[in-house]
Amino acid sequence: MNWGYRIALTYILFVIFMLTMVFSSFRYEVNLVAKDYYKQEIAYESEIKKMRNVNALKHKFVVKYNGQNKVLDLQMPVKQGEGEIHLFRPADANLDLKMPLALDSEGRQAVPISNLKAGLWRIKINWLSGDKNYYVSEKFYIEPNGNIKIGEAIKLNGVKF
Repeated sequence: MNWGYRIALTYILFVIFMLTMVFSSFRYEVNLVAKDYYKQEIAYESEIKKMRNVNALKHKFVVKYNGQNKVLDLQMPVKQGEGEIHLFRPADANLDLKMPLALDSEGRQAVPISNLKAGLWRIKINWLSGDKNYYVSEKFYIEPNGNIKIGEAIKLNGVKF
């Protein structure tokens, strides 16, 4: 076989390889963190202001896992307010859940998580109390065996989340 056929065969094999890669890449679903990413990025300055409002409060936001009831117990720094809880799954936007903020008289709410899939989650809470807006966010990880890790201590395979 002379060198002209080898060059032609190399190009043909390269084209077949590239077409295979292109068609196989279409089989995988790609989820963005959010559909309106740019709009959210522009509005991020207002979230920073809301987080500063939370930091200025005397009492702090606390989230704990109640293994007996399989719920996240939220202790809010305010006793009343209107808002929304968003359970955000970075790996799959189809699993996200939203629910209204419904605090009891002590500023607590239980968020059921028994039906959530294992993996990394983030709970985001936006609320309005009086004339101020507030926002808090906390990470939690549901292990395949059902154990829960909350907050900054989440470390998986040596990588801190």
